[in-house]
Amino acid sequence: MPELNITGTTAVFGIIADPTDHVRAPMVFNPLFVERGIDAVMVPLHVRPEDLAAAMAGLKAQANFRGLAVTIPHKLAIMAFCDEIGEQGRLVGAVNTKLPPSSVVPVCRHSHCHGCRVVIPALA
Repeated sequence: MPELNITGTTAVFGIIADPTDHVRAPMVFNPLFVERGIDAVMVPLHVRPEDLAAAMAGLKAQANFRGLAVTIPHKLAIMAFCDEIGEQGRLVGAVNTKLPPSSVVPVCRHSHCHGCRVVIPALA
């Protein structure tokens, strides 16, 4: 199996949390990036709540940063940094995905809603 090869053109995704010891997303996404030949990497970003604004400014300045998964305790506070909030995020009052304005779909979303709509009927 090919290995993760990070270069100057690698797209960077992050998962923002405080703390980060419970974060498992990189273990899921990085093997998928390798398997599918996608030049990308996901890394955990340990950001304390009081540093969220500075972290968002720093990530916005990164040309190769492509998106952010959001977890505890930032799902509510991150909404202040969203250019647009998707329908599920508005309904739930929190988001867990943030894509930059340069994305094809530059919106903050709550993706668990979609997952539940797909999985729960399948279990019935």
